[in-house]
Amino acid sequence: MPLPKTHDLHLYGSINGHEFDMAGGGSGDASNGTIVTKLTSTKGALKFSPYLLIPHLGYGYYQYLPFPDGPSPFQAAMLDGSGYDVVRTFDFEDGAKLTIEYKYVFEGTNIKGEFKAGFLEIFFAEMTGTGFPDDGPVMTSQIVGQDRCVSRTRYTADNNTMIDSFEWTYNLKDGRRYLGNGASKYMFKRPVQAVNIKMDPIFVYRKCDVTATKTEVTLDEVETAFYTV
Repeated sequence: MPLPKTHDLHLYGSINGHEFDMAGGGSGDASNGTIVTKLTSTKGALKFSPYLLIPHLGYGYYQYLPFPDGPSPFQAAMLDGSGYDVVRTFDFEDGAKLTIEYKYVFEGTNIKGEFKAGFLEIFFAEMTGTGFPDDGPVMTSQIVGQDRCVSRTRYTADNNTMIDSFEWTYNLKDGRRYLGNGASKYMFKRPVQAVNIKMDPIFVYRKCDVTATKTEVTLDEVETAFYTV
């Protein structure tokens, strides 16, 4: 199976009980880690900051991420058709939480993404967030951007699982930042290749440029993996 060129995404769910539904997709270049994703709301204006969705539009599609010495484990799982699943959690500084499950279906060079928080359903992505204060930056739409991010990824003893951790910081209108701690678990259907395990730990740098309104979100992302400097 070839590496990806395009992807589809249906992202829906609720934040503090406010339901939303967004659909769209995009394209990317699996040789250099670039990806563009655009989603449009099908249920009118969002009741929370659209920037909350950013790490679930690009970070979910690691199939576009090459490793320094060849295909990444994510690309290898697409090339051999075995695939992988992801579970990710976010714990924010004000006590809010997100739990997201990611699944994929490959159709030639197109990826259909199912990213779901709290639950799981084929071809869809449901994101559920709780505990965001009514007067906090998410519910009052004070977020205007996000910092660049580096995650640290390790392999577990069974060679079928990778885990990562990272800090995710949003920029606010008043110049402050809003911090969340992220952690992911990647579960592969086949063991990770030895050439990748030798690069343990590996770090992934990401830069996200975002255009967002209450009805549309566009992400232009660049990601690079490295294990030495």
